[in-house]
Amino acid sequence: MYDHLYEYQKQGLAFLYSLHQSEKKGGILADDMGLGKTVQIVTFLSGMLEMDLIKSVLLVMPCSLLGNWITEFKTWTPSIRFKVFHHSERNPDKNLKDVQTIGDVLITSYGTLAQNWQKFSKHDETAFTWDMVIFDEAHKIKTPSTKSFKAACLIPAHTRILLTGTPVQNNLKEMWALFNVACQETLLGTYRTFKKLYEDPISKAREKNASPHMKSLGLKMSESLTEMITPYYLRRTKEEVQKNRHDSDHRNERHPENKENHDPEVAVEMPLFTRKNDFVIWLHLSPLQEILYEKVIYSDKVKECLEKSRSPLSDLNTLKKICDHPRLLSAQAYRELFHLDKSGIDCWYGDEDMWGADVSQQSSETLIQQSGKLPFLISLLEKLREEGNRTLVFSQSRKMLDIIENILDDRGFKVMRVDGTVSHLAQRERRITKFKKNRDYSVFLLTTQVGGLGLNLTAANRVVIFDPCWNPATDDQAVDRVYRIGQKKAVVIYRLITCGTVEEKIYRRQVFKNSLIRQATGDEKNPVRYFNNQELKELFILEDTQSSSTQIQLQKMHAAQRQTDKELDTHIAYLHSLKIWGISDHNLLFSEAQEDENETEAAQNDIRLKVEKAQGMIEAESQVVRHHGIHEADMKLSKPQKKSSKNTWDERGTGMSFPEVLGLSKRNSEMEDDSYNASEENSQLTEEAEGECLQGVALPEKEATKPTWNERDTGMSSPEVLGLSKGSSEMDDDSYNASDENSHLMEEAEGECLEGVLHYPRKKPLNPPGMKETQVCLPLKFLA
Repeated sequence: MYDHLYEYQKQGLAFLYSLHQSEKKGGILADDMGLGKTVQIVTFLSGMLEMDLIKSVLLVMPCSLLGNWITEFKTWTPSIRFKVFHHSERNPDKNLKDVQTIGDVLITSYGTLAQNWQKFSKHDETAFTWDMVIFDEAHKIKTPSTKSFKAACLIPAHTRILLTGTPVQNNLKEMWALFNVACQETLLGTYRTFKKLYEDPISKAREKNASPHMKSLGLKMSESLTEMITPYYLRRTKEEVQKNRHDSDHRNERHPENKENHDPEVAVEMPLFTRKNDFVIWLHLSPLQEILYEKVIYSDKVKECLEKSRSPLSDLNTLKKICDHPRLLSAQAYRELFHLDKSGIDCWYGDEDMWGADVSQQSSETLIQQSGKLPFLISLLEKLREEGNRTLVFSQSRKMLDIIENILDDRGFKVMRVDGTVSHLAQRERRITKFKKNRDYSVFLLTTQVGGLGLNLTAANRVVIFDPCWNPATDDQAVDRVYRIGQKKAVVIYRLITCGTVEEKIYRRQVFKNSLIRQATGDEKNPVRYFNNQELKELFILEDTQSSSTQIQLQKMHAAQRQTDKELDTHIAYLHSLKIWGISDHNLLFSEAQEDENETEAAQNDIRLKVEKAQGMIEAESQVVRHHGIHEADMKLSKPQKKSSKNTWDERGTGMSFPEVLGLSKRNSEMEDDSYNASEENSQLTEEAEGECLQGVALPEKEATKPTWNERDTGMSSPEVLGLSKGSSEMDDDSYNASDENSHLMEEAEGECLEGVLHYPRKKPLNPPGMKETQVCLPLKFLA
């Protein structure tokens, strides 16, 4: 089995082995999606178990991936005995007891772990420590305030290994959280200290208009952070693997004797990835969309959301819906916008009672006319079908998929679909298998929450991201369903963005977050800065909808760098014929390094002292845990706290609290994807409400209101202030299945919190259109 691995995967095994040695308590394998992290873990566990280096393993994953892991174990290591702890099993408690007594692997889900963490922590009423706990899709525990994160911290383990293709999705707090779980609080100190000394200066340095001193400080702090995490962190990207393959081929061309003397048992030839072109398609709003958009941004509701300390996420969600299709608005939202003023809408699109009706009752032409995205999408899909390409279409909204499916059915498309309503894993697998085998299906419709996780769909070679997500990793995960090992064709991605709207601002924030991620994780030393602070904050301002300043900027910087051929040039010419504003090359972002001004010697010394001080403080806090074994979870468990209506998160900022207060010891409403209750309209909100920061929003009004967001300067407010129900529940991402208009609000916002509010002068309303590699040298024989 070991001989069938690629060379980089063998290096991954050496890294995993190193995590189980000496004083290390764990680490993160963060290979790019589609590079075979599962295969590396299965092979690693096989060797460790056969050599009796470990006995008990707990493997945690999203519920939807249980079948995938079971298949991988049976395919690669049939000798490994494994059991499943899940409510779908006949006797899960017996399975748990057997593994704790005899050994081998126990598989469970995040939801089940959160509900049963006490069972996993004990055996026959005594404390039980697992030899190894592995968390797949570990970004599921990126938010310290969620039950999944807290449960992960409470499971005793000799070694914890986290697997994720997206180690940082929104901000460095998520990165701290993952290392806090993996290294068991022994690496990056407390969050309060980490935020002050590392997160804040690194984040501020990524703004285009940051001062030279701030840029230099941020760069040195990111280098210090990279140095700290490197022994516990391994990440290889597809680009890196591709480059290594090309370098190897080039060496063989120069020295043919190397290839002739190559021992096939030493290493399998590195995979070769096809070309990928990732395009942003800039589109215009329809006249109806523009009218609706202006109604929202100049409404009293938007003013009140700031004046009364009410979260603006609901209004941002409404704007996102309008950018996709006006019919995503509910009848109630329609009445609120046009109760007093229905001018310019009833005469176009029927009476008010029809607005909230089933989209199947509307004609395809009407549905296409109402959205600026649909004319482009339908023409594109017809062209791709004609050329023999197969396409995945991702949207965050099931209702949007309803509209697209209705139109495609009328045009004779054979369409496959998977969303949150496909509640049984076996049913989902049947649909995926059917699409792979039957080429008559040219389009696969998927919700981003369900289809963007753990699927291999290399039968398709085109991907459409219909609506951008606040979290760039969510869109990237969707792309990697196609662009991965096994893909034989060139891949093209189409990200649909409407000019001048909140979608353009979301895309700017995606770029900003990607630059932060690249610098903090050491992928790039000093990525290009694209946008200043104000350009990132003006969320409630409608810019020119007939052009995109972002597209113009990216065109100037990257137009000459596109990798293309005659066939692709012809296709791009066709795209321009579809009345779009323009095209940007998303995959060319950060393709050039950036040089900053050199600081004076005095300033450099000041920065050096700050870095040394930061390293010392983080190390001091971590030593408390390493040498004295004082964990936050231990302290909270030994000293129960009284319930309080006020926020009771501890001062360390870990989000840890006494488990009984958290409700972890009681029966809670956290659900799996196969048991989701659609009536819980806000059930998705809690987990998604915590991870990233908008860092300010702009309101088109002259008057200003001081921000009143509270709780440790994190911008987090109580569930009531955020508009979350007190009984809102937490679940796996792929459990998404709500019909209410607000059910995917926080999935789209991806846990954005607010760190202050900016106000800008109101702009004059626009007239509607028409009116005018890491190297590890360790023995590997035990894995052979």
